[in-house]
Amino acid sequence: MKYIPILLLLLSSQAFAQIQTNPTDTTCINTVVNMSNGTTGISHTWVMDTTDIAQYNTAAATASGTFAPVNNPVYSSMDYDNGNWYSFTTNYNNRDIIRLSYGANPNSTPTATNLGNFGFTGFLLEGVQIIRDPANGNWYGFFVNFNRLMRLDFGTSLGNNPTATFYSLSPDLAHAHQIGVAKYGTQWVGFVANRNGAITRLDFGTSITNAPTTTVLPKVGGYDNPCNFALHQQNGNWYMLVTSLTTPNISRLDFGTNIQNNSPTGTLLGNTGLQLPRTVAIFSDCNQLIAYVANESGNLIKLDFHNNITSTPTFSNMGALGVTNINSFVPFIYNGTQYLHITSYSSKGYHRKTLFTYPTFNSTVYYNPTLNYTFTTAGAKKITLLQNMGGFMGMQSHCSGIFIASGASNIDIIKDTTICQNDTLTLDASSSGGTTYIWNTGATTSSIKVTQANKYWVQASGGTLCGTASDTATISKAALPTVDLDSFINKCAGTQIKLENKNTNPSGATFLWSDATTAATNEFIGSPSKSGTYWLEVNNNGCIGADTVKIQIDPVPAVYLGPDTTICNSISYTLNAGPQDSGTIYQWNTNSADSAITLTQSGTYAVTVVNKFGCTVADTVVFNSVEGPKLDLGNDTTLCYGEEITLYAGITKVPVTYVWSDSSLKDRLKVKTPGQYTLYAFSSCGLARDDIYIDFYNCELWFPSAFTPNNDGRNDVAKVLGNITEVTNFELGIFNRWGNRVFYTIDINEGWDGSYKGKALSMDAFYYYIKYKFRGRDEIMKGSVTILR
Repeated sequence: MKYIPILLLLLSSQAFAQIQTNPTDTTCINTVVNMSNGTTGISHTWVMDTTDIAQYNTAAATASGTFAPVNNPVYSSMDYDNGNWYSFTTNYNNRDIIRLSYGANPNSTPTATNLGNFGFTGFLLEGVQIIRDPANGNWYGFFVNFNRLMRLDFGTSLGNNPTATFYSLSPDLAHAHQIGVAKYGTQWVGFVANRNGAITRLDFGTSITNAPTTTVLPKVGGYDNPCNFALHQQNGNWYMLVTSLTTPNISRLDFGTNIQNNSPTGTLLGNTGLQLPRTVAIFSDCNQLIAYVANESGNLIKLDFHNNITSTPTFSNMGALGVTNINSFVPFIYNGTQYLHITSYSSKGYHRKTLFTYPTFNSTVYYNPTLNYTFTTAGAKKITLLQNMGGFMGMQSHCSGIFIASGASNIDIIKDTTICQNDTLTLDASSSGGTTYIWNTGATTSSIKVTQANKYWVQASGGTLCGTASDTATISKAALPTVDLDSFINKCAGTQIKLENKNTNPSGATFLWSDATTAATNEFIGSPSKSGTYWLEVNNNGCIGADTVKIQIDPVPAVYLGPDTTICNSISYTLNAGPQDSGTIYQWNTNSADSAITLTQSGTYAVTVVNKFGCTVADTVVFNSVEGPKLDLGNDTTLCYGEEITLYAGITKVPVTYVWSDSSLKDRLKVKTPGQYTLYAFSSCGLARDDIYIDFYNCELWFPSAFTPNNDGRNDVAKVLGNITEVTNFELGIFNRWGNRVFYTIDINEGWDGSYKGKALSMDAFYYYIKYKFRGRDEIMKGSVTILR
């Protein structure tokens, strides 16, 4: 169904961007209402009832788990990505980053992955911000230590292994603590609270991957040693609450309408009563605006701004959270409940705290501030949209209303449909409950029959409808595919069979063969077991054409004349190409048409056999008739040291006595040392002798330990060297120090030029892993190679 849209903008007391409802501000009961808001954000909680964000769950926080193997966790995130929850935690001392993967439920036991520190230099890793770019769907992580910023690029999933980019921002960062990054309009902006300094703003421009410029904001509002902050927008103006780690004060910065204002004003809001205050978060709805501040000892203070952040707040001590040594917390919403995810420095663990629960009729969506909702009761309804509730980079609340009238304004009775050529479709609007109908064809009946592709609409009124209701459907037509297969195919076994429609297939069509093949062409090697009838169905948007083909695969005769043979001339020898089925034709190169021939002299003998189906097979054998045994130990051979070779006298049909030069009497001799070896063969046909010389040498392969890819024509690539002519099944992989593969080849002659994805890599050590087979033996080489520039 497609609605005829009427958009109405409704004013909000808190919002600078308003809630939109579709179809109208007054709509019928049981009608889907699309609610949307033009701002960007992470979480969007729609509340269809009043709520009380000043609630506080007095139960102690739940010790949910540890950040193993983090020794000193300080900051964490809680992020939702396409149905899965993740948390990223920073390790204060060794700068490692731990990813916790919870799956669909953030309260479940997660899987911990140590992502390492990506070579992050310096010390004291602190703040973390995970953010998604809505333009391309890619995820980014920002991390700060004393005076450096690291960006991790995850691609389209937080489950991916990220790559790192580093920025040195000294002296504008000084013992950096919390970091936050968000998009405001077209600009990506971040803020960093510096324990040894002030608030630093990061300006990335229109791309989150740009290197940021830094601006140190003036120290206004009486804060000192800023630790954490939270942003809020009210009536188009931006405000920031800042905690001071070494004093119990909290301050407010006023930016006006421009978040990138270099000269905000400041106000000291007062004494929180907490020693070492740390994290601060802001929560609001249409009637309340509060903030929560936690100190390092685990107490929580509520600041009630009386629904106006420019007012003087009332301070209330909410008591202990039951967590000692809190370093930070991050708010998140799950299943209608507002939580705090708390990081404990000393216990090396994380905790859960329930702040309050939203009303029953609510929904939280991520990244796209839209919601389809059906009101099942009539009357005036209040709609509240809570964006980034508790988030540090700019939470907002938007309020509006809608009146739900009894009945329905829009109907969903005729559907977009594709029909086949020559089909007739009935569009029936009678389920709307109306009594009067008007179609765009001029018909006034409750249903019409259509045969043509077109857009059809109907207006219904009367009966149980709430006013006039409309619906629209687009009817498309799909051509009936014409399928033409060969009627009969007769081939011999071993022949390639190719089945396909001889007519042109419609674009986008799907295919189904009787053997479950789904490609347009069905190819296979013929065998008698594959004989039978095959059919093809071509489906074009539900319109199906079909045809069949009968396939007969005839067997091929089996002929083997045996190996090439040498015998004494006193022995007769028979070659036999039979037995075969009746009707088989034999044709020897001696012009014989019999199934068997007797050999009288040396030569090459060939036979062609054609069975009753016309299927042909041929075989050839070389026959040597000699007066005495012949020996052939092969050519002089060179082997690798450590290998051995078995010399073999060969096969003979006459009794033979063998004598080797070392007095061995068997027909085989194992050789491990260089030298000339002689074999004598005594038989009734006479005496034969053969000699062979076996030599040994070093067969090693090697790989360079360093190379200089500077295009000077010397040592520009790293490749395998040595005895490569007898190497097969070759594989070469080169990896960086984090285990990421930067080069791979199966061509032993191909070398690595020191680049990855077309970009030259910096001077560093890399690790190679080589697998190959040398004269049938599996070998592995490992080691390191260094790029020198």
